[in-house]
Formats: sequence, C-alpha cells, structure tokens
Amino acid sequence: MDLKHYADIRTSKGQLKTKKNRRYKKIDSLLSKGESILDIWCADWSFYETRKHKKIKYSWIDYNNNFVEYCVKKWLDVKQCDISKDKIPHKENSFDIIYCSHVIEHLLTNEQIYFMKEVNRVLKKWGKAIFFAPTPYHRYFRDDSTHQRPCTHWQLFWLTQDAWFKVIESKYSLINKFPQKLQRRLRLPPLRRFLWEVYIVVKK
Repeated sequence: MDLKHYADIRTSKGQLKTKKNRRYKKIDSLLSKGESILDIWCADWSFYETRKHKKIKYSWIDYNNNFVEYCVKKWLDVKQCDISKDKIPHKENSFDIIYCSHVIEHLLTNEQIYFMKEVNRVLKKWGKAIFFAPTPYHRYFRDDSTHQRPCTHWQLFWLTQDAWFKVIESKYSLINKFPQKLQRRLRLPPLRRFLWEVYIVVKK
C-alpha cells in the first residue's frame, strides 16, 4: 500500500493540532488507568495530548516513514508498519485497547482479513478493539481516491467474527443513541447523510 503523497499530507501542521474528537469519548469509556493502548495508523496524537497526564501506556504504528520520524523526535513510542502486508511489530497479548480510526477502508478484502487477525494477536485476552470507518451511503467515501472498500454493520460484523472477536456494539456514529437493531434499518436516502461513519467495538 504505497500512498506516500497522501501520507505526507497527514503530517502537515493542520493535521497535528490537538482537537476535541467525539470518537475519544467512546475510547474513554473502554480505557482505564494503567492500561495500554495501541493507536493504529495515527493521523495525529491529539488523543494522547489531551490525556498524557493519565497513567496510560500509549503506542502507535504508522506506515509513513516521515511521520514516524516526526513522532520519534517527540519521544513517542511509534513503530513503522504497513498493515496491508506486515505483521504488527509487537508481541502477542501486548495491549488492553486497540484504536483504529478510518484505516480499514484503505485496505482490500484479503488485506482486511489479515489485518484483523494481527489485531487479535497483539490484543490481550479480554482486551477490546474499536474500529471507525466510512460507509457507502455518503460521498465522504467516494471523494477519497485512496479508499478501497466502504464499511457497513454487517461487513464489520463478519470481518471481526472471522478474526475470532466477540462483538459488543456496532452503530452509526451520528445516531448512536438509536438501538443497534433499529440503526441497521435506517438506510433510506433521506437519512443517509447521517450514516457517513460506522463503528464497531469488539472483545477478544
């Protein structure tokens, strides 16, 4: 997966600003003091910057060498890895939480399957992983030429099941107050603008 220009854009100053993120509330609900978290393909470290005072062990992986070098200069635990073909450079059962936001849509199906099994390998027993991804119902997915496959509830469900995960929750982000079963029915064209992102929380 060679997307050097796209990856370099992510290291721009605008991408590295600390910012509030609604996804972080979901991570906070899963993460406790003293636990370890792996951020896969980290576009920035705003989650770390806003929580670095907490006693949590943070680690990152990314495939862009320029970005990894930038992070290392900040004394952050970052390793380079192309998740489409490489093993995650950590031992088995290393992390309590794995956070993966807007990554798997950049992978082809066989790469997604391989990647999910790698996530399972480095996650501790009873550990949890959370994945965010764009859906096919909104132009957000189509407007990015690096996107390979959009995600739906069921696509994420079967992908994580094949990697031996137990699904805890799977919802569209902007309407996550709706029950999970009802959410799967809200795919009519007038409602699709609210369905641009889906997430799934799983347990090993």
